[in-house]
Amino acid sequence: MQFINEKTNNPYNAPHSLSKLLVVIISALSIFLSLTDSGQCFSFAYTIGEKTQMDIDALREAAKKGDPEAQYILAEKLEKGVSTRKKDREAAFWYEKAAAQNYRNAAYAIGYYYTIGRGVPRNYPQALKWLERSAATDNNQAYYLLGELYASGKGVKKDPIMAAIYKRKDDGITDTELRDWNKGLEWGDKPPIVRQYGNDIFIPEKMIQHLQGEADYGDPTSQFNLGFAIYRGSGTIRDPVRALYWFERSAAQDNIAAIVISGMMYEFGSGTKQNAVKAVELYSKAADQNDYDALVRLGNCYEKGIGVARDLVKAQVFYLLADKQKEGQIPGWAISYSDKLSKHLSRSQREAASKTAAEWMQKRQK
Repeated sequence: MQFINEKTNNPYNAPHSLSKLLVVIISALSIFLSLTDSGQCFSFAYTIGEKTQMDIDALREAAKKGDPEAQYILAEKLEKGVSTRKKDREAAFWYEKAAAQNYRNAAYAIGYYYTIGRGVPRNYPQALKWLERSAATDNNQAYYLLGELYASGKGVKKDPIMAAIYKRKDDGITDTELRDWNKGLEWGDKPPIVRQYGNDIFIPEKMIQHLQGEADYGDPTSQFNLGFAIYRGSGTIRDPVRALYWFERSAAQDNIAAIVISGMMYEFGSGTKQNAVKAVELYSKAADQNDYDALVRLGNCYEKGIGVARDLVKAQVFYLLADKQKEGQIPGWAISYSDKLSKHLSRSQREAASKTAAEWMQKRQK
């Protein structure tokens, strides 16, 4: 979901519920940089395990011997100042040690630290490395950050398509739900994707093999993820043309995410000749399913005259419909696209757009 930050004019990506896309070693972002500017930050999922009861000295000794759980729990205590003073530099050290052993959530934690320069110098390439590793295990917070980095071009070439794919991978799990999910789990357990594919998910070439077989069999989610891997060049040569082929195969099976991403590739001319009319056609198809991203893209096309005649009233209709999909989720510091465009519309135009949007919603409810 995208909103505009009035102060920075940067896109904001709030949680967007999507089905369980994912198996790829790549990853999504979003709100994060804006949140850190305002003094907020994401919290890491809480750990539950026997070692949480150990004192700092005992944890440090276990961590030095290479125990990844001890390394992670020690880092958390150092980060939060539990039974010790807060020590960001040492916390970062142990998070990275645990991440190197594929310990749950550690890759996200150190990726986060490198993103904001906490306990370590800010280093976007290192942040990307660890966040992508975390996203391979379906970490929603990693999707947030990755999507934002690609949307803003921080430490990586700005790419709206990459940003959009990462952002769509978020399924809206909250911190509270993450804590609930962790309760009662043994820390030796691994997330479902790791359990299914083993450590092959950390080897791009192996993951491509898994995805290719499932995509050839006809699985639309694997086709989408294979398209993403190829688009990004993860485990294979980067090839937008071949990526679009798989996105379109997935879209042909009504995968909404694939329909929207295919539309963006036609809009921006990535992997194919630029075709704004085709992009609008695809956005419209997804918008008929009340897809938030499609509604926003369609509104943008009408606002700027991309692939259609410029029509601010129609643009406002689609922005209003998008707002409805995320009602109550717009943060206080952000302004929705409809509110932003509303300032440039006459009273009669605003009324016409509101009436048409209401009629659209009424028809969809029948």
